[in-house]
Amino acid sequence: MRREFIAKLCELAARDPRIMLLTADLGFSVVEPFAQAYPDRFVNVGVAEQNMIGIATGLAEAGFLPFCYSIATFATLRPYEFIRNGPVAHELPVRIVGVGGGFDYGTGGSTHHSLEDIAVMRALPGMMVLAPVDGPQAAAALDCVWSAPSPVYFRLGKDSPQGAISGGRFELGRAQTMRRGADVLLISTGALAAETMTAAETLASGGV
Repeated sequence: MRREFIAKLCELAARDPRIMLLTADLGFSVVEPFAQAYPDRFVNVGVAEQNMIGIATGLAEAGFLPFCYSIATFATLRPYEFIRNGPVAHELPVRIVGVGGGFDYGTGGSTHHSLEDIAVMRALPGMMVLAPVDGPQAAAALDCVWSAPSPVYFRLGKDSPQGAISGGRFELGRAQTMRRGADVLLISTGALAAETMTAAETLASGGV
């Protein structure tokens, strides 16, 4: 999912010189295509997420479209006050890309578990929150909202589920029906849709 997102970002950056990518000392093996294609628009701020949001706020004030890339818990919780008082308070087009929601970085321990990110970002007025299902939908979501005037939070899975399940479909503000049935309604968000589809298939095989 991360690679499809960065590939689409590179494509958009070729069309719009305002796009910049900031990272807090991670994303290596993923962000290199952007860094190599646009070295003057790529900034590694180091392990300093608050500074990353502060820099992005200034860049947005100057007319750029900054994307801030980090592990989801570090992208949202560590700089939360900066997000609230910067792009949210001033309604600026800062894009925050949180990778590895939930337990995707499980072996990193509780510091790397991002369980609250959707809740805290949705609490911010004017913040658009997107949680794509897979790589094709992540690219489609980015293509849809990359130039939106408001701040945006993208919650990306660390990896795409086996096989693309979204078909690349995306409609802002709308749920997507993955399969139909009559007995049970299953609702999920983001990368967990793959697990939900597996559960639906298991139930269907049992006659539910």
